[in-house]
Amino acid sequence: MTTITIGEGAIVAIFSMVLIFIILLLLAYVIALLKKIPGVQEPVQQVVRSEQPMQRVTAVQESDEEERMVAMLVASCLAKEQYKNDVQVISCERIK
Repeated sequence: MTTITIGEGAIVAIFSMVLIFIILLLLAYVIALLKKIPGVQEPVQQVVRSEQPMQRVTAVQESDEEERMVAMLVASCLAKEQYKNDVQVISCERIK
């Protein structure tokens, strides 16, 4: 039976880590290439506008400022997922 020294064990461990790292890099490269292959594009959703005009609330309260900020953040996050580009919220108005 042969004995393995600590140095030989360290060499095997380092070699194994390098091999795994190379495999992970290759997988990342393959995934990046797969994203560039033209395939079926997701259909673009169109905004449907209702016939009724929206009612605007003109009274703005001080406590409402936090709710407006949360609404703008949620809207920008949802739009970012849908459009896959940078999104900028221009205005925020309360509707009923």
